[in-house]
Order: sequence, then structure tokens, then C-alpha cells
Amino acid sequence: MNGNGNGQGARQRRAQMMAQATMIGREQGPELFYTDTTTLGGTGGGVQTIQIPRTLTLNRPLESITIKLAFRLVTSVYDYTSVYPEHLINLLAQVQLNGIHRIYGNLTPIQMSGATIFTWPQLFKGFRGANALFINGARMVPPSSPYNFNTPAAGGALGFPVTAGTYDVEIFYEIPLGPSFPVSAGESQRDVSFLYLPQDWADSLQLKLTFGDRTSLGVPQASTVTTFTSFGSASGLPTFSVHLNYSILGAFGNALKAGVVIRNEQSLGSFQSLVNRTRLSLLQKQITSNVVFKTGLQSTVANAPPVFTSLIDTQLANTQIMVDNKPIRNNNDNMVAKTYGGRNFDTVWPAGYNGFSFIDSQNPLTAYRGDGLQGGSTFDLNSDVIVANAANLILLTQEMIYGGPFPPLKPAA
Repeated sequence: MNGNGNGQGARQRRAQMMAQATMIGREQGPELFYTDTTTLGGTGGGVQTIQIPRTLTLNRPLESITIKLAFRLVTSVYDYTSVYPEHLINLLAQVQLNGIHRIYGNLTPIQMSGATIFTWPQLFKGFRGANALFINGARMVPPSSPYNFNTPAAGGALGFPVTAGTYDVEIFYEIPLGPSFPVSAGESQRDVSFLYLPQDWADSLQLKLTFGDRTSLGVPQASTVTTFTSFGSASGLPTFSVHLNYSILGAFGNALKAGVVIRNEQSLGSFQSLVNRTRLSLLQKQITSNVVFKTGLQSTVANAPPVFTSLIDTQLANTQIMVDNKPIRNNNDNMVAKTYGGRNFDTVWPAGYNGFSFIDSQNPLTAYRGDGLQGGSTFDLNSDVIVANAANLILLTQEMIYGGPFPPLKPAA
């Protein structure tokens, strides 16, 4: 009798595992949530901030958000004097996602510039699997060093928007809500631990988008005329749309204790002089999966900062993550660290982007347990500043994790 009972229990467990395997990691693809128009500054210029008037629909576990921006741009009379390296993708100046989590309270999981959001997947998911920019129907090749978009056919720099002309543009910004992993067969299963669950967020998630204007593209001449209209048309307004990608968990979702990934980009503009071994920023004592820093020179004319006039890999040297003045990554050459990161993720980290990953193992449990540091200890990012310029700008993103699949830390002896 016991044998029959044990056998029946084993069969039930196998059936449950099979049922979970048919659902866990199965995503439903992006679904349209909201669409509207934006002026992109129009002819008068200016920044436009749009608070989406609805909370995100969270009737199923949410895996990612995709934002599409589509418009026609006409530049006439005179060319632009110069063009910024991230030009078109700067037009989505900032994305902010805020909500109230049932355990962690009021959180802002995402607060990043559109340009960094666009490039972020390229840092971790492969050179050609990153977000997409289409100009006049041609998909631009992802940026490299120097940071510039190339047409796939010609292989050379696109004459935009320096050269006056008409450009129909579509830009796709993907925002993964989980940590940034290399592409592999197990990626969707790993993401399950970081899905946004209805029982965690209820109807609290709000999305706010800030759009730039023509000053985000480059430096126009005084007589340059820039017109934004609807995609494929000489009239109307540019449009943006928000798409939500859900995952299927079934009853398993009711037992899941999902973590929350935080990516907030902070601006560090005070490092303008040559200095050795200086603290760039304190880091938060949280579970840390990635630390990414972006360096270059800041535009003084763009109405929607931060906008880079150039992206520079040689602005910093010997950048290290430190705990109590001891490096946890003993980096002595930033370009070696940059190429090492690219190798681990089978990609090319474009000009100006660098950082350190603790989950290149493809396992979130290898993230650095900053939550275990003692109260009086220091956790910071240090570096040499080797380029002196009043326009120096550093954007820093510490990708942190609250909760999730991590075992509790043992108290210090």
C-alpha cells in the first residue's frame, strides 16, 4: 500500500513538473497597451513630458516593455553643423517607471535615458540582437567604435541629420524588467524569478515618457528648418506606442516570490579635472548584477539632457568597484575590461560604454551580495579621470535586485 502511495505521489510530482515545463518561460509577445502623439518639439522646440494616463495592465505576469517612436523628419534650407553620436535615439529623453510593491513599497524600477535604454540590450544580448532603428526602411547596423549607426547596405556612416533631406524613422526601445543575461536556451526560465506579478503591484505601475526636440539630434544652423510629422506623411504628428510582453505561469505564479530589478541612471557631471583614485559615486548596498558607466562630453545646447556631443572610452582609467577601499574587481585597464565584457556576452560594447557584470555566468545567483555588507562599510565606484574638460559627463547605472531567488545571508560571526 505504501509502495502504491509512493508511486502515485511520484507520478503526481512528475505531472506537475511537466505542466510547469509547458508554461514557465513561455511568453505571449508584445501586446499594444497605449498609443498617442507627441510633437517632438515641433518647429518651436522644447521638451514634452507625457504621463501615461492609465496604470499598466497587469492581469498576467509582465516580462518586458517595448516603446515604439515613429515619425517623418524633414530638414531643409541648411544642413546641421554637427550631429551627436546617438542623434535619433536621443529623442526619447527619459523613461520612468514607478509603482508600489506590496513588500518593498514605493519603487522606481526604471529611470534611464532613451539612448542608454536603446543600447543596453546590445551590452548583454549580442551585437545584432539589440534594439532597432529604421531610417527610410533600412535597418541601421548597431553602433560600435566610434559610436555611429551604419546602413547595412553601404556599410558607411549615414548622412543623417547633417545632410538636409526627408527621413521616415522608426525606433524600438525594449525594456527588460529582469536582469541582463546573455542569450541562451535558458534565458526565459531565468527571467521567471523577476516577472512583475499582479499580486505584487496591483494597479500601481505608472509610466512617464520625456521627449526631446531637434536640439537632441545635433547643432542646427540658424536657418536650418526641422519639421516633425507623422510617419510616411507630410502632415500630422509623430506617434509613440507602448507594448507589454506577458509571460504564462499558470498556477505556479501564485507560489512564486519574484524579485525586482532596479535600473536608475544617475548623472555625474562634476569630474572635470585630472585626478587619480577618486570616488565617482557611492553604490547602494543591494544585490548587484551589473554596473554600467557611460562617458563623454555633454551638449550645452540640448533642451533635454543628458545628451552627449561625443562618447569617449579614454575619459576614465583604472575604474574599480571598491569595498572598504579594496577592489572586488581589480581592473587596471578599462579597455581590457571593456573587451572582456564584450567577449563574455558575445557582443561589441560601443564607444563610451563600459562596466562590470557579476552575472556573466548566466546565473543570477552569482550577483554580488551587496546586501550583506556591514552598516559602516563603504561600497563605491572609484576611478582615475584622465581627460580634463568642463563638459565631462558620466552616466552611471547600478543594476540592483530586491528579493528574488537569493538565499538569506548568514549573520556575521
